[in-house]
Amino acid sequence: MLGLGFALGWVQQLRGAHFLTHTLWSMWWTCLIVSILYVLLIDRRSANIQLS
Repeated sequence: MLGLGFALGWVQQLRGAHFLTHTLWSMWWTCLIVSILYVLLIDRRSANIQLS
């Protein structure tokens, strides 16, 4: 998914619609949100299963 996102961002840069920083900031925010959701949803579920 990172490769696809970077490739799509690169195409936008070639069109002149984005700068490299826009692609990198989008990647950073996406990774942050996915990490937070993982900790809140998946990591807690696996901790609850291990406690049982």
